[in-house]
Amino acid sequence: MFGQATIGRRLAAASLALVVPAILTACNDDPLFELAPDAPTNVVVAVQNQDIVVTWTPGNGATSQRVEVAAVGGGDDYVEIIGDGTTSTATFEDVTPASYTAIVYAINGSGEAPSTPYSFTVLPPVTAPTLDSFGAVDGDRTSLEVTWTPATTAENWYVELVPDGGDVIDDVFPSSATSAVFGPPVYVILDGVTYTAQVCPVSAGAVVEEDCSATATFTANTHDWDTYLPTSLHASGAGMGTFYYASNGGFERYTGVPYDQLSCQNCHASIAAGECETCHVGDPDPQIGATVDNAVCSGCHSRQGSEVSLGFGDVHRDAGMVCMDCHSLEDVHGDGNVYASQLEDGAIDAKCENCHNADDQPGFDPAHAGAAHGDLDCSSCHMATVTTCYNCHFETELDFDRKVFYGPPPFPGPAAGGNSWVFLGNRVYGDGSTKVHPMNMQTLKFGTVADGDEVGFVTIAPYYAHTIMPAEDARGVPGTCGLCHANFGPENTAIAEYNATGLVTVAEWDDVNGGFIRPHNGIVPIPADYLTSLYFEFADLVDPDNPPAAGSDPADWQFLKAGADTIQILEQYGAPLTEGQMGSLGMTGP
Repeated sequence: MFGQATIGRRLAAASLALVVPAILTACNDDPLFELAPDAPTNVVVAVQNQDIVVTWTPGNGATSQRVEVAAVGGGDDYVEIIGDGTTSTATFEDVTPASYTAIVYAINGSGEAPSTPYSFTVLPPVTAPTLDSFGAVDGDRTSLEVTWTPATTAENWYVELVPDGGDVIDDVFPSSATSAVFGPPVYVILDGVTYTAQVCPVSAGAVVEEDCSATATFTANTHDWDTYLPTSLHASGAGMGTFYYASNGGFERYTGVPYDQLSCQNCHASIAAGECETCHVGDPDPQIGATVDNAVCSGCHSRQGSEVSLGFGDVHRDAGMVCMDCHSLEDVHGDGNVYASQLEDGAIDAKCENCHNADDQPGFDPAHAGAAHGDLDCSSCHMATVTTCYNCHFETELDFDRKVFYGPPPFPGPAAGGNSWVFLGNRVYGDGSTKVHPMNMQTLKFGTVADGDEVGFVTIAPYYAHTIMPAEDARGVPGTCGLCHANFGPENTAIAEYNATGLVTVAEWDDVNGGFIRPHNGIVPIPADYLTSLYFEFADLVDPDNPPAAGSDPADWQFLKAGADTIQILEQYGAPLTEGQMGSLGMTGP
């Protein structure tokens, strides 16, 4: 079937197929016929100061290896011969600082195969820098600066500020840097906190901790006391004046007495730069960290003092917290801005949300921020009561520099009697937004019936009392909704009176026994028609030329008039409830 030539070719091919593998096997066993090795791969050089470690993946077929580290542009070269083909690391010590190229060769009897070159740099020996200075930046109390002198060149410099409380502030700076500034907006330096600074060299991407500088400490003083204090509310007393001025519809339009002639300023405008001892008793030059006892604060903030004396609890006070645990230095000493009232946006930093929010409080109830309560200030439910005096006798203030009012405070009276009293209205913010918020009042009388110039005056404003409790405790019973929502029950007596008569009686004179009667306990909503619906009565001293030391004896007082001549709510700070809000409370009127 096949020709003789074809058969011959096939036999020759078959024979060759048997012979070639045998020849190759013999060559592999004979060094004279060995194949060249594969080149090493994955070469990496790690630099640790003046020591380097070369690692790689050996090439197949190598019987020995050679590692060459050659200086770029001439210089010291380093070579290591390895007598096997499996080793994958080589170490060179005390390498001269320079730029290098590392190559690993795989070697056998048939030749050698080089790896891809790996370039790297060995920096000069690193020694600790000298920390020269650490403190506030000139003209900028809110930023801190660290300066240092390098002893040797480093790849980078690592600078850290460690506070005595809080998070470490740190950053990496280039090798040419000899100073570093930490401040807003990237870094917030906390006032009164002591920071410890240190500078460390960086080599091969790692901080060389054993060669860090010595440390230096500095206590931040970010508050410009002397500049801020004269414009603070504590110094200006502007809050009281804002509500008194005739231009704002205040009591001045009845008295005709300028605010700067009133003894009210004994508390409301008494602190100026250099008068530190007004609060820092016995310390004319207080430094960062100086404290003021709560009793000193309540000496002027008398309503907060009365909250304690009347027996009202507060979860913060009961836990041992003090005023400055919530209030900032800016609250106390000012922030450089001029405010007409503490109700202005920015005037007071303290707020519930600084601590109580969904992020920081795992137990935070999402319902607090829901549709039903998103426009409701925390204190509306959690504030047990406000306290206030009633019927301040203004002539005594003018003639005797004394405050005499009817009391002890009938609003609300001692906590032990189950008393509480809170006006409920709206707080107005600078952007025009509002939140339902507790409110308080100041009431004054002026003039006499005999002279025909008797005046009853009321000013109402948003207010925050330090009587914060869990909502059920604050209102005294479980299920607090009904204490505001008359349509939920139990009955709110103020709403019941309004629905029956169109009035909400705040205080009335007891013609039989003398003294004032407060007919409502707890929440007293301020109706949208408050100018006609809120009802007040006023009294006068029986003998105003000889005022009593205190105004607690009903026999010292006599009825003056029914109804307030003015009920002032400054619209930039507060407002009554809206018709819609009244409706949600079941407050419909007669």
